Formats: sequence, C-alpha cells, structure tokens
Amino acid sequence: MKKCPLCGGPNGCAIEAGLAPHSCWCFRERVPQSLLEQIPPEQRNQSCVCQNCVKQGETAGAIHWRGSAFQSEK
Repeated sequence: MKKCPLCGGPNGCAIEAGLAPHSCWCFRERVPQSLLEQIPPEQRNQSCVCQNCVKQGETAGAIHWRGSAFQSEK
C-alpha cells in the first residue's frame, strides 16, 4: 500500500487494495486544493493523501507542511 505524501501514513486506498474505486473513502470526501498544493512536487500524482490529513486540513484552515507535522497558520 502506498503512503500519504504528507504524513507518510497509509492512505487507505481501496483501488490499491483491489476493491472497486467507488468504495474508496476519497469518493465521499472533498480534498481542498490548498492541501493538494502542500504535496512536494516530486510526489504529486504518485500517491493519495490520507483521510486523516484531509480532515486535519479541513479543520486547520490555512495549513503549511513543516517536516513531520501540520501547523495551522493563525
């Protein structure tokens, strides 16, 4: 299973697990563009962001990736 390009955790991709694409959690979630922009350029379109990072991104508002943790910008 591929890892989330932001936190390094498992991304929970149903497709990679051999399940139907529509069964994946990402079909029910909106991934903010601002979150996708935090993915390092060399890792874009290589692996999915995990559900935990999507939820953190939704609740944190403006976020910035800093090594191994999200930091909210206030």
